[in-house]
Amino acid sequence: MFPRSWCRDQRRAAGTSLAAIVPTAIVGVVSYALAGSVSWLAAPLLAVGAVGGAQLGTWLLPRLPLRVLQWGFVGFLLVVVVNLFLVIPSRDADLVLDWGTGAALLAVGVVTGVLAGLLGVGGGIVGGPALFLLFDASGPIGKGTALARMVP
Repeated sequence: MFPRSWCRDQRRAAGTSLAAIVPTAIVGVVSYALAGSVSWLAAPLLAVGAVGGAQLGTWLLPRLPLRVLQWGFVGFLLVVVVNLFLVIPSRDADLVLDWGTGAALLAVGVVTGVLAGLLGVGGGIVGGPALFLLFDASGPIGKGTALARMVP
């Protein structure tokens, strides 16, 4: 996507990736919102957790060896590939919110923030599958909500 000279190490690649995610997330969330596929209560809970997690992830980023970051990214991609083959989200399940779900959404937000800060991955690749698997959300609502939490 970018010339190799722009991203010489995993740290710079993570920051560049995060900068490129925002415009894409804005366009995507508008499309999902127009279709009614965003949980507007869940998205801010994910976002609040993600802000704290991102602070932790970016604090850890310069402290971890590049090899750890590179292998962490490889491991993350392997988990994503397996997830894509094994998980088929429902098309009609709704995201039901209560106090326990809200607390769990905050925790998922923290994890997505840490991964974003460390690996430069967007919350959609973590948040969407987490919403399908942990909260039984439909595919469109999981994806739309995960995108909405990334929009500043």
